[in-house]
Amino acid sequence: MNAIARRLTRGSRRTRGFTLVEVMLVVALSGMVLLGGAALLDQVADARDRLAHQALAQDERANGERLLRQLVRNSVAGADSAERFTGNARSASFLTACTVPAGWRERCRMLLLIDSLADTSRVLLQLPDESMIALGQEAEHERFVYLDRVGGGRRVLTAWGTSIALPAAVGIVIASDTVWLPTGTR
Repeated sequence: MNAIARRLTRGSRRTRGFTLVEVMLVVALSGMVLLGGAALLDQVADARDRLAHQALAQDERANGERLLRQLVRNSVAGADSAERFTGNARSASFLTACTVPAGWRERCRMLLLIDSLADTSRVLLQLPDESMIALGQEAEHERFVYLDRVGGGRRVLTAWGTSIALPAAVGIVIASDTVWLPTGTR
């Protein structure tokens, strides 16, 4: 009986380990999980970059619009013909107060332009140093209009001549909508 008991005991003491096939299967599954995680992290990073780019573009547009509103609001007109506000459907030129790097404001001449491309157009602001700032791009072609106050009434003009007075506002017409920018007149 002792011999039979020893055989049974030897069989039950046997330790079990993983076979090579099982280990390879676990390594392959772990690799697939890691590859899926890396692909997911790449997608998250791409989405983050896309959102950051969109936020930057929105900030640039908002800052450009704020600058444009400030410059048009600070526009001035003078008796000298070089200081007068002039404009047509494609451009507007005016004297305004520009903030200089030292922190104060000086008179400067600004030029607003509409640059038409094949399927879009954009409003450009030419600074006194001849540099250009793009203030936005639209799918529809744009044009400028000018609001004139006449004897208590108002009328919209497609051009502003060399009058001593400023228009009440400059309008940027985009398709059927108009964005009005009030000038320095009150």
